[in-house]
Amino acid sequence: MDTIFRDVFSELTAELGKPEVMVLLGPRQVGKTTLLRSLEKYVAGLGAKTLFFDLEQPSDLRTLSGDEADVIAMLINDADYVFIDEFYYLKNAGHIFKAVYDKCCFQDKKVKIIVSGSSSVEIHRHLQDGQSLAGRHMVFRVFPLSYSEFLSGHGDAALFDRFLTYGGMPGLALEDDSGRKQNLLQNYVTAYLLSDVRGMVETAQLQDFNKVLYAIADDQGALINSASLAEQLNIPEHTVEQSLSVMQQTHSIYELNSYRPRRVTELRHYRKCYLYDLGIRNSILKDFRLPSLRHDARRIYESFVVLSLVPRLAPNIELRFWQVSKGERVDFVLLIDREPIPIVLDLDLKAGAIHHGFTAFRRDCTELRRTLTITRHPFETIMQDGVSHEFVSLKDVSSILPMPASSIFEPPESPLKRSGVAI
Repeated sequence: MDTIFRDVFSELTAELGKPEVMVLLGPRQVGKTTLLRSLEKYVAGLGAKTLFFDLEQPSDLRTLSGDEADVIAMLINDADYVFIDEFYYLKNAGHIFKAVYDKCCFQDKKVKIIVSGSSSVEIHRHLQDGQSLAGRHMVFRVFPLSYSEFLSGHGDAALFDRFLTYGGMPGLALEDDSGRKQNLLQNYVTAYLLSDVRGMVETAQLQDFNKVLYAIADDQGALINSASLAEQLNIPEHTVEQSLSVMQQTHSIYELNSYRPRRVTELRHYRKCYLYDLGIRNSILKDFRLPSLRHDARRIYESFVVLSLVPRLAPNIELRFWQVSKGERVDFVLLIDREPIPIVLDLDLKAGAIHHGFTAFRRDCTELRRTLTITRHPFETIMQDGVSHEFVSLKDVSSILPMPASSIFEPPESPLKRSGVAI
């Protein structure tokens, strides 16, 4: 069977020797359970004792729902590593994890807890309310497959349009039947609405939530203002804000804010939103045509850039956009230690040319030292007036940012060096 190597796996293994509770957070079906199973296989291969609980299974939930003191004693005494999938089903999860953490520190015993969840709300409710796990847990975001991860399962670099059409949900990556892929994507969207959203939105407001979700998908990457969107959809502005908040808390959108280096612009109340996967977007729009056949092809390419860069944002890096009301703009601004690098997507740019948006941006940011242009084919770097104008091809956009240092850690004698991590 083909295997797909997940970039985040090495980052997770690098944390296995640390005492903090590890929390894998991300949308449904992005591979959190598979990562938990792969981590269990990894530590078991090194001789560690493990316990694995899938709390959507009644028997596993029952095992962890008994007397709290007995549960804590079992976790401490019976395992070196405890894996809990969908941990938010566990009552008093934060209290139990804190007790295990504290007792292990007191007894100089090492028990590592690794859990998964789909909602930031659950993190707050279970890990921060009441018995705080502040300073005792680390959160890791799990994303759909990147394009490079997708290719690792195929070994065929001629699949770009397929990725842009069906996205990077791991359950679809090795599926060849287009009809089945479309059905699976529709099931993902339905499960999201029925499971995640229904628990956070009142039934009477589900229809308005769906309106906002469709509007975000249809106009993805456009400037959004809550008041104007509410007027367009004929719903209250607070409903728009609530819907966007739910989408953020369930990790279904990425929100970009504007960059204002020198002056407050008229667009300060606007933002851009991108759904977390291109296949999910196409399923909502019910349009699986190739990008070359669609009027929104540029939105697809722009979304691909965002989805390629967001998983690589380290704590000192932000992704924003820059635009002023008279139309001058660059598509994105990458802030690395607060130093701005404007980015433009221009697939038709000719060799030797520099996009006019950078000239406008430099009037607002006179200390500019570097720009990036995403083109169909890369060109040689151009130095002009002390600014380095660099070019990268669309397919290689993830190379703009390296993986965080911890992500390239590979422990010695890893049993997964040979077998890989199957999705």
